[in-house]
Amino acid sequence: MVEFEKSNKKIIILSMHRSGSSLLSSILKKAINEEQTADGNAYNKNGYNENQELLQLNESIYKSQNKRWYESLEKIEERDKILEKIYKILSSTKEKIIKEPRLINILSALNVNSNELNKMQVEFIMLTRNKIQVADSIKRRDGLSDHEIKKY
Repeated sequence: MVEFEKSNKKIIILSMHRSGSSLLSSILKKAINEEQTADGNAYNKNGYNENQELLQLNESIYKSQNKRWYESLEKIEERDKILEKIYKILSSTKEKIIKEPRLINILSALNVNSNELNKMQVEFIMLTRNKIQVADSIKRRDGLSDHEIKKY
């Protein structure tokens, strides 16, 4: 861990929602004495630990396509501009552990290649959980209909 703390590398936690990414980010942040976000609520009392700049960027992309977070994105216009924003956020944040579940959809819609990923200087952790359990959890949390859950 000491080598990681001294490096410029970041760890990005990618996941489906409701799959334990907040818990994992909390554990990893504690392991390297990194401050955690205080954004908890009734659904996640200890906080989501999401990078607010990436969250805002992702929300703006979803909004520009009139999509909700559980819907697939179309090809993203201004690809290079968005990719540069991601690079800038990652290089400027002091966070070493970054959790942003929607980032996997953004990177996919940007059609990011391995060279572009290497430029980010990140390691990825991908969490998965049974899709039915995720859907049930999201349905309860967000009050989604069966039709909306099927899109997810």
